Amino acid sequence: MRKHILFIIILTLTSVFSLFAQNNYYYNKGYKYFEKKEYDSSIYNLNKSIDLNIEIENCNYYKGAIYLYKKQYDSSIYCFNKSLKDTFLFKNAKYHIGLCYYELNDLDKAKSIANQVDSNYLNIVYLNGLISIKQRNTEDGIIKFRKVISIGGNSSIISMAHSELGAALTLSFEEESLIECKKAFLSDFRDARLYRNRGWALYINGFHQEALSDFYTSYNLDSLNGDLVLDYIYRLNFELKLYNEALLSINKSIKRNPDWGGLYYKKARCLIELKRFDEAITEINIFNSKYSKNDALDSSSMYQFRKKDFKKIPKEYLSKLNFKR
Repeated sequence: MRKHILFIIILTLTSVFSLFAQNNYYYNKGYKYFEKKEYDSSIYNLNKSIDLNIEIENCNYYKGAIYLYKKQYDSSIYCFNKSLKDTFLFKNAKYHIGLCYYELNDLDKAKSIANQVDSNYLNIVYLNGLISIKQRNTEDGIIKFRKVISIGGNSSIISMAHSELGAALTLSFEEESLIECKKAFLSDFRDARLYRNRGWALYINGFHQEALSDFYTSYNLDSLNGDLVLDYIYRLNFELKLYNEALLSINKSIKRNPDWGGLYYKKARCLIELKRFDEAITEINIFNSKYSKNDALDSSSMYQFRKKDFKKIPKEYLSKLNFKR
């Protein structure tokens, strides 16, 4: 009888350890894929680990980070909320939830989440700085980023604080903005936003070729979130009279956002400079059919070019316009 009970105990323990080992296998594999930025494989293995009911909080935390990167903010918030039971992850999970609401432009909700965590916690100070900048309270944002840098600690957040501080300073302190953006690269941390912000600071300070290189690097690191960077690439290439390169970037933008009317006019401007007038007229007609005052990439600055652009088109092509100028 005792042998039979002992056999059952051994069998049960073996099953438990086998289940635990199997779960750790999936969790560890999911984490390794996460580090390599192979996110679909990471989520697959993290879900397998969750199905086995161990390391649930950690798995959801990494899933939340992946969904945040993919701009799937509702899924990200859901996963980070699932990870809050782990007290070790609580502050960072709250920070990332707040970051999701920031990206969704729900700044009141982002602020509310930030207020649930120690206001001196490094990531929360940084998040509050981002919120202030988006609320156009640049002075407060600058104060918050400087506070992050003075606190020190997490190298990635310090780098981002230098970078965002540099971006905020471009409005009035051009030289200091570039200094701060360069300081963001003192650690080993690298992120597309670091290159984007340094690129803009370089552009403001007149270093156009270097700026263009940073914008390309930013886009290559994070093409998923590259709409703004593609616009910078177009603008710089056009200013440098690299019209074929400008055309390549605007074609990528159109593929991503086919309903943004202003993109077609920008494409037409490239084609006019390349003397591809038939194609330019086609793009201007598309622009006219799609344009709205709420177009995300349209701005009043576009229209100061219109008269000058039309003068470059031979008269025989203008008859193909589907609207009166």
